[in-house]
Amino acid sequence: MHDIQADMHLSSQENVIAYGTVTVGDCIRFTVFVRKYTGPDGEEKIFISYPRLLKKGEWRNVLTLEGEVREQIQEAVGEALKREITRDLYLPPVEVEAVVPVPQKVQGRAVICAVASIKTCGVSIHGITIKRGEKGYFVNMPQFQTASGKWQDAVYGTSAAMQQNIKEAVLEEYQKILRENGKEQT
Repeated sequence: MHDIQADMHLSSQENVIAYGTVTVGDCIRFTVFVRKYTGPDGEEKIFISYPRLLKKGEWRNVLTLEGEVREQIQEAVGEALKREITRDLYLPPVEVEAVVPVPQKVQGRAVICAVASIKTCGVSIHGITIKRGEKGYFVNMPQFQTASGKWQDAVYGTSAAMQQNIKEAVLEEYQKILRENGKEQT
């Protein structure tokens, strides 16, 4: 019996249900996909796709899994997928601690309108920016610039639903401030 850990994330791709990594015995890690397809009988089937490489026009397996290990991986992936699916059912509340409008500052094509702080799960997050772009308002989590010059979130919700929960709470509070100041915008 090996210690097998799986970390899975839901996918928005048409034939991919989820993707993630599997770690075997704290020493081997590889990517897996949970894929679906419609069989010749018209029934939808689901399977775990393991790493493969295309060499000389032919797909070749990178891994060979022994029966017991394959079963343990399937079980670990299934459990991780259940956790991923159910965690969005019970999202923690997001409390907006502060939204501070700032003098409108243009950054690229977007205008920074305010900076916010929130609290969720006993953690306060500061430096969330509310920006107005061509398509309306949007929220950026606190970011830092990498050595290669790219911007990366320093902290973020672990699922699309949690990210949406944060965005909605922050934008709702910002719109409330605009209404109170007689400056409601859409």
